[in-house]
Amino acid sequence: MSLQDKIREHLEITGLSMRALSMEAGLYPKAVATILNRPGHRPGRKILDALGRAMNVELPDTEPRTTYAQLITRLGIATGDRDVDSRNRRLRSRVNTVLRAAEWVPETEEVDRRRAVELFAGWSAATLGLAPRSFHSYKSDFMTAIDLACGGNRKQSIRDVSGLHRDIYEAIQSSTLPEDLKLNAGAFFFFLDRERLLPSQVDTHVLLQYFHYRCDDTAKTEAVCRKHVKRIAGLCCRLALEPAFAEYGFHCVDHPFGDQRDKYDVPVSTLEGFLREFDGPFTRWVMGMESREGLSHADFVAHLDREDAEKKVTGKLALLKPRKGGKKKTEAERKSAGFLVEDETWSEATLANRRGILVAGAKALFASTGYLIESVEEYSDPTVVEAVLEAVTAANSSKEFPSSYASTMGKAIKKMARDYVGRPDTEIDDIASLISDYSTGSKGIAERNKAKLRKIVGEKEQRLLDLGEILTDEVNARLDRSVRQHPGMKRLDCLDVEMARDMMCVVASDILLARAPRKANATGIKLSWISWREGLATITVPNIEVKMRDGSDPDLPIPLGGNESRRLRLYIDKVRCRVLREGDDRNPYLFPFQAITGAPGQAYSGLPERLMRHTKRVVGIRMNPHLYRHFLGWLWLREDPNRLPDVQRLLGHKTLETTLEFYAEIDETLALERWQKHLTKRKIRGTRS
Repeated sequence: MSLQDKIREHLEITGLSMRALSMEAGLYPKAVATILNRPGHRPGRKILDALGRAMNVELPDTEPRTTYAQLITRLGIATGDRDVDSRNRRLRSRVNTVLRAAEWVPETEEVDRRRAVELFAGWSAATLGLAPRSFHSYKSDFMTAIDLACGGNRKQSIRDVSGLHRDIYEAIQSSTLPEDLKLNAGAFFFFLDRERLLPSQVDTHVLLQYFHYRCDDTAKTEAVCRKHVKRIAGLCCRLALEPAFAEYGFHCVDHPFGDQRDKYDVPVSTLEGFLREFDGPFTRWVMGMESREGLSHADFVAHLDREDAEKKVTGKLALLKPRKGGKKKTEAERKSAGFLVEDETWSEATLANRRGILVAGAKALFASTGYLIESVEEYSDPTVVEAVLEAVTAANSSKEFPSSYASTMGKAIKKMARDYVGRPDTEIDDIASLISDYSTGSKGIAERNKAKLRKIVGEKEQRLLDLGEILTDEVNARLDRSVRQHPGMKRLDCLDVEMARDMMCVVASDILLARAPRKANATGIKLSWISWREGLATITVPNIEVKMRDGSDPDLPIPLGGNESRRLRLYIDKVRCRVLREGDDRNPYLFPFQAITGAPGQAYSGLPERLMRHTKRVVGIRMNPHLYRHFLGWLWLREDPNRLPDVQRLLGHKTLETTLEFYAEIDETLALERWQKHLTKRKIRGTRS
């Protein structure tokens, strides 16, 4: 029995209407009607699960649908109508282009609007090598082709209704409300008119219904629909305060979404017991300030000095008796007293990262089982560890690529269990076994990053390498327009803050392509680190600022080429001053802090995110600083596998083993491609004329 048949049978037995069943399931009122009456509609699993709970049955997925191969064939059938045939040829061509870019097999890939929406949400114009306007045309045509396969018709809108809701909509359009509220209003008031709801009836529950309606009836992702509904909540609050709309009875209403940053919906205060210990004695221990027993390092040294003083020394050995506090304590002495040695401690950044991971694990466990972790010792119990890793893995199971999150969490817990709590070796072995079970099973570059790197080929690769020039040309074009609009104004005076921040991205891109320093080193570059020689710049990152280096290791130089040095000089001399906040003239960083609030003298930590938006737009891929590191190694070794020692020096790896671990298995397809070229060459040589 099909999904539709099961729903119809339930309606006949219970006597419920389609609307009543939708409401009982907590869905928008037309959810069931859409499933039954819209040909080819494929509801998401969440909607099916909600309906199944309301019906007390397990609902199957919708039946197999039209494949893209069938859709393409259908579009290729001549209708005799010249305009329709011309449209279908365009749709067919664009469907094929999108399928190739998505690497979808037309013969097996089923036409699914929701999956298509998610696909385009993760793309940009650069993904298809198009201008932004053309990209939107491709998306529109692809959705039109899907509607042809799914039996979609022209959707009604606010323009098709009359009465109260149309009057409110027209009043909003002629008001002084922000433009985005005006643009969002039409769909919402059409929904209210269709559901016969008055403005005074709009509450959080109605907004939740509207959210489900938007998700299932539009070509928008859940994230976009959520943002839209939040703006509608803002619109209602704004209309409630506007005297011109007082007669309609609007009131302020909260949107139906919680804090999306916490997917487990567990307040941090719930973990108060665990965090009190973690943020107190455990933090002091793991940062090397105290021993496990709370003994400070100064007290430890004083204790050993007292022991030395009490030792009886006679004869000439008395002359060699060490001075008080003068003996350097060995690592063995410190470890035996419960201290961590320097290489075993966590930095502030590592501590913050591990704290977040462990909090997430405790929240996941509490959300899924109700079990509350109340101490570090309890967290390190192997039974609890297994449950935590299972809960975290289940919460992340929908991700496309395998995640190392659970194994990273396990390693942090293992350190607590072994070095802080002091659990028996058998229990430590159990935890190690669990970590192995939840490991992704691969070393080197993560599969997610490999997938991205494989897409950076041809034109995309060139656009990434030329990103500095592309962004500079865009800023110059905006400056030219501004100069034309303001005759007599100096060109530099037309440079606004946004243009200046884009020039920051130009310089950051040049630096990342030069040597791909890690994120903290790229954003934290100080002006004092830059030296010049014959017009060429070199940025020297001090050794102690580089990961895995100390004062005895070499510094990390980042030399820039001629064009890059000229852009850096221009930025420092004429652009940087335009992004300095008032009172921050003595900021030491190359990229000064940009937020409105905050203490002076900080670096611009949001720069990588801004640069990633540009790489997404220009190249089609979000390039974080660490992905730049992989890209440089990947690119150079792909061109010449014998460059492994050079890549080690380029990326600043301390040992060649680290480089090998990441890049030795660059991609088997590269070896296969070389073999195919060799095979083709041999076949041509062996061909008889």
